[in-house]
Amino acid sequence: MAPAIKRDIAVERARQAVQGLHDKMEDERGGGASVIDAAKKLGLTAVTIEAVDRSGRSPDGKPVAGIPTGLDVVSPAFASDVGVDNDPLQLGGGYVWFDVLSITPTRERNIDEVKDQVETRWRDEQIASRLKTKAAELVQKMDQGGKFADEAAASGLKLETSAPFKRDAKVAGPAGHRGRGSLSHAEGCGRTGSGLG
Repeated sequence: MAPAIKRDIAVERARQAVQGLHDKMEDERGGGASVIDAAKKLGLTAVTIEAVDRSGRSPDGKPVAGIPTGLDVVSPAFASDVGVDNDPLQLGGGYVWFDVLSITPTRERNIDEVKDQVETRWRDEQIASRLKTKAAELVQKMDQGGKFADEAAASGLKLETSAPFKRDAKVAGPAGHRGRGSLSHAEGCGRTGSGLG
């Protein structure tokens, strides 16, 4: 009983401390201080995100570090404007404050900025299309009486048998499996499954 009471007291003190910091931060913000200035004065850490798009990515397309996980800060930031005193967002038992420091107008990216992404997406789409076509051909051959092992060998693929698994389970592939060059034969699923690795 005593440990539970001590824990409850500690939780209540922590809640009061967080609320006290919240009130002090709001007082500073109400006095005209920026989030950065108010955080420095209260001994809190301010994080500045140089640039972010609506999906939480930087101009180079990579996810932005420093944005709290489990909290959508980006949408309220895009709904705000420079110089607006934004309400704090609740995160767990604490708060996140943000200021919009500048807005970069929307623009079309030039080819140098997107070339690698376009090539990667095109390549992935081509691979997916070919895999889908090949899988459809294999299914058609098996529906016409072909044997799974024979079709795999004819395609130059290695046939491997997995341990039984359920339809929605995540199944690890064979060691060193890179998504090409193997067919999976699943046992215990009711019907032999076919697909390209």
